[in-house]
Amino acid sequence: MMTSIHPKRFHQPGFTLVELIIVIVIIGILVAVVGPLIGNRYSAIVDTQQRAAWVQQGEAAFFQLRQDLDRSVPNSVRTSEATAGNDQVVEFFTLSPDQAQPALRYRDRNYAPTYDRLNLNNDESFDVFGVLSSLPAGTSTYVSIASPGFSQLYSDWADELAGNQEGYIAEVNSIVNRTTCDCGDCSQCPVTQITLDNSNHRFPSDSPFFRAYFTNGPVAYRCDSGRLERITGYTDLSNTALASRIGAATPARITDDVTQCRFNWTPGFLYRPPTLTITLALGDSSEGIQLTDTFVLGNGL
Repeated sequence: MMTSIHPKRFHQPGFTLVELIIVIVIIGILVAVVGPLIGNRYSAIVDTQQRAAWVQQGEAAFFQLRQDLDRSVPNSVRTSEATAGNDQVVEFFTLSPDQAQPALRYRDRNYAPTYDRLNLNNDESFDVFGVLSSLPAGTSTYVSIASPGFSQLYSDWADELAGNQEGYIAEVNSIVNRTTCDCGDCSQCPVTQITLDNSNHRFPSDSPFFRAYFTNGPVAYRCDSGRLERITGYTDLSNTALASRIGAATPARITDDVTQCRFNWTPGFLYRPPTLTITLALGDSSEGIQLTDTFVLGNGL
């Protein structure tokens, strides 16, 4: 007798179509709700990092500008080239970086026949109290005495370059550290003799504190085409646009991503020194930061 063998059917568990649709709907809801939260959090982190980078760029630019302003010749700062009411250029004479003591007191009265005081009306050399380095090769050095303001100083600069013998600024021909000094020991009271390139230069007046300021010429900061630039090595300080005056001087990049720039100079009064307020905005089409700082020009006369 033969018996029939029926194959055993195994029941395989799985999802029904309805269950699968429900799962897909739930996942879609979770993605719609949680996805933007995660994406926004990530986007916020990226934006914060970018803003921090711009702040760092702006602070670095302020630091370099502050260093130059701290070593500027008194009353030499001017701003120009307004765009939408904001000045985009600041210029000033910077004290010579080649000199450890670029501002020294000069001798204003006779002490002994062998010493040399500054004669305002007609002079070719005078003494300053301190040690100066020798003149750097290939770079002209100038000395400024008591300029009353940038207009007069810039005018005198142009006259000096043209060979004029009068004005608050004169080119230096040589620097010699004296071997005999007022106290007898030059290590204790050093004196340096300054000889001018003109044998009979006439300074208009004394400095209030009998100070002489040594400079290698002007320096400019300019906001142009999304960049803040520092420019040196030019001599033209006329009232024309800076771009037409710098000649072959190559601007040095200070920072990129500049969207707005403003230099605002405020003159000083009897008990308040002049100031330069700088506003610098950095960013792109969607994000940005703005920094403002006021530099006190404490070396003003």
